[in-house]
Amino acid sequence: MLARRAFIFLAMFAAAGCSSRRKQPFYVDDEAVSEVPSGPPAAKTEIQPPKPDGDVVWVGGRWKWQAPAWTWLPGRWVRKPYRNAIWVQGRWQQRGRAWIWVAGHWI
Repeated sequence: MLARRAFIFLAMFAAAGCSSRRKQPFYVDDEAVSEVPSGPPAAKTEIQPPKPDGDVVWVGGRWKWQAPAWTWLPGRWVRKPYRNAIWVQGRWQQRGRAWIWVAGHWI
């Protein structure tokens, strides 16, 4: 009986986690190459366009390593995944002689 209740509870918990009110996927800041031999150039100055309607946040542009060179990815407005979400910008961090991409994330 206890095992059955535990199973029902877990099934309900899993089902609740499957439902989502998000209308678009979360923005995920990733980098296929996580280690490069040299650091990125200085960030470009961007002119931030007017804020569109909705609960959005500006995600600034960044450099992406696409061997054998750096490519600039411009900033953009991104819908927040939940109310009061805060975007923490990703960054390139030097570790020894290599540079590692630390992905941005929501808090």
